[in-house]
Amino acid sequence: MMRYPKISIITPAYNESEIIEKTMKHLVNELKYPSRKKEIIIGIDGCTDNTLDIVKKFIKENRKKCVIKIDCDGKRRGMAGRMMSMLKKAKGEIVLKMDADMRLHSPGNVLYKIADAFKDPNVGGIVWFGEDFSKTLQAERSFIARGEIFANMLVSEFRKQFYPLTTIPPVPTLSVQCFRRKLINPNIDASKIICMDDEIGYMILKKKYKIIYLGDVSVYFYGVPITVQQLFYQKRRGISGWFKLSEKYDIRVIGYYSRIFYFFLKNISKYKIEDIISFFYWCVIFTFAMIDAKIKKNYSVTKIWVKTPRKLK
Repeated sequence: MMRYPKISIITPAYNESEIIEKTMKHLVNELKYPSRKKEIIIGIDGCTDNTLDIVKKFIKENRKKCVIKIDCDGKRRGMAGRMMSMLKKAKGEIVLKMDADMRLHSPGNVLYKIADAFKDPNVGGIVWFGEDFSKTLQAERSFIARGEIFANMLVSEFRKQFYPLTTIPPVPTLSVQCFRRKLINPNIDASKIICMDDEIGYMILKKKYKIIYLGDVSVYFYGVPITVQQLFYQKRRGISGWFKLSEKYDIRVIGYYSRIFYFFLKNISKYKIEDIISFFYWCVIFTFAMIDAKIKKNYSVTKIWVKTPRKLK
């Protein structure tokens, strides 16, 4: 009988009452894997709504399906801090980090594909990108969301060329969503980290493991920004994370975005006119967010981590 590694799925949640039950149904019921080899950890990150109550009720009704844990200490730790807290409770050989608004397509076999990828002992982490931002989402969301969805597609296409990674790249291209638990020290100081997915990638590469791109995994998100304010704060937070990373690693943030824009211009004939227009509008907001992030790069993580409410269809 084939041996499957235990997989821990960790999901940080801050005021996710609107979507957390659907998220847990996706993790518990839709993502197929041997029940004794799958555990789910929900990190309640200082929520002020009833997210915790919803999670507790769901666990009570579904505790026989697989191991479901809650990581809750009443504190607001932010994404990185909550991830480290959840890692201390994780028992799986492999850890899959899922945002509360993330869904994996082909849920019947995706965890098996992940397990197969880690059969290679040199693989330390896996990335995949938001390739399946569906046409339905594009049609239903705002003009802002269309620009964000298109930008994510563009970045995904650009990043693929760098994989597999065995050394730290000159541009930030990591975003590791799945990794070997033994490679990550859960006791690191996460108070100064914004881009945790990328920080994990650097930890993996420094330990001489490789990061691969798993092309047959596709994801989509419910939490796409639909207003200028939401997009501005989200981009400012991410860019601030890149600037902080550039203080520790040899990465060129502005050069990275310049290369993506060149990649866009080189392939512009392939894109729809409405996507091009929405992307240029997105670029204007992004530019202001980058300028603001540069000015405020020395702000604390708490100040930078601005969370605007999700607006779901």
